Amino acid sequence: MKRNKLKAIVVSFLFLIHFYSSSCFAISNECEALLSKQETSDFMSYLGQLLDLQIIGEKELLRLRDDLTQGRLRNPIYGKEARINSALLIHQSEIEEYIEKANLNKLNILVWVEKKLYDRLKIFEKREESKKETSSHHNRIAFYPLPSSRLDTGQMFEAMSTPVTQKQWIDLMGKNPSRFQISLDHPVERVNWFSAIVFANKLSLQNGLAPAYKVSNMYWKPGTSPSLGNADIKMGQVLIEINAPDGDIRHAEGYRLPTKKEQTYLLMGGKKSSNTFYFGNNTKDLEHHAWYVKNSEGTTHPVAELKPLLVDGHAFYDLHGNVWELSDDWCDENSKNRGHISTHRKIMSGGSWDSDDFQTSAAMENNVPANYPGDSVGFRLVRTIDMDKY
Repeated sequence: MKRNKLKAIVVSFLFLIHFYSSSCFAISNECEALLSKQETSDFMSYLGQLLDLQIIGEKELLRLRDDLTQGRLRNPIYGKEARINSALLIHQSEIEEYIEKANLNKLNILVWVEKKLYDRLKIFEKREESKKETSSHHNRIAFYPLPSSRLDTGQMFEAMSTPVTQKQWIDLMGKNPSRFQISLDHPVERVNWFSAIVFANKLSLQNGLAPAYKVSNMYWKPGTSPSLGNADIKMGQVLIEINAPDGDIRHAEGYRLPTKKEQTYLLMGGKKSSNTFYFGNNTKDLEHHAWYVKNSEGTTHPVAELKPLLVDGHAFYDLHGNVWELSDDWCDENSKNRGHISTHRKIMSGGSWDSDDFQTSAAMENNVPANYPGDSVGFRLVRTIDMDKY
């Protein structure tokens, strides 16, 4: 009897040990799975941030996909690339630490990579479709009138439908000063204010209009010229006159840079509005209207690819982003009589390929010295319309 009891106790004890071991094993597996899920999520979130910051791109995603489909998870940033780029080197080390120390789910990462590549493909297809729709537009950049009823000057003016392109610049000036010489449909950049007004005068003469600026008696510093975009006046020459009876740029006949008021008026589509952008206040919509830091991939893009502002049926493109657009106004109100030196600053608006959403807003303005040719600086011309002839 005692023997049977002892046997029963031993069996029960062994059962409890087996049950406890199985439970611990199950709990351990569950904890490990949860930990793996969190670490995998953190890893994908980290890679997503690198994509947003344009530190990695499609090339690295394709490397990840190719390795993961073969059951491997390797660092998508190669050592030889990281050694010549300090930012890449830091993030290569971070990714390596994730891969070595974290329990990552390769299948989940592969699904995430495939989705990111699919999203990028859809964006590319949409851009290609937009290119086809606007391919003829690049060859016929036009000036369109804007209603003057809400502009306090009461004057009607017309504005270019896009910023000046590299093709337009070369046609008039002979050379291309731009950094981003990817296609001639990209906006011209690396042009300063002095060079822009020479371009405006040449376009006026080409169309039989009196130039807006008097620059024929100006002498440029050695090594600088309007065609190179870096024109700079010699010291001592500090006066630029306006070719208008009262010296008011708005009364000139030829093409010119817009005033700051005219730029704001155009950005708001001829309306008095407190909106952040001409299309509203939603920054999520900005990528459909502007090339800026989140979608530009570190470069300018061909004009007229994204959604335009429509005014009376006329389309105005790239008002936000792509390149900052120079105005005719000085930062210092005391310089408005055109007495100045090269380092006096000109106002510009709209943001550029490397601007954030705040910098591209309608209310935001920036400024640069009149002799500064930056790779994010371009311009769009306007012209006052004679209402008696219109």
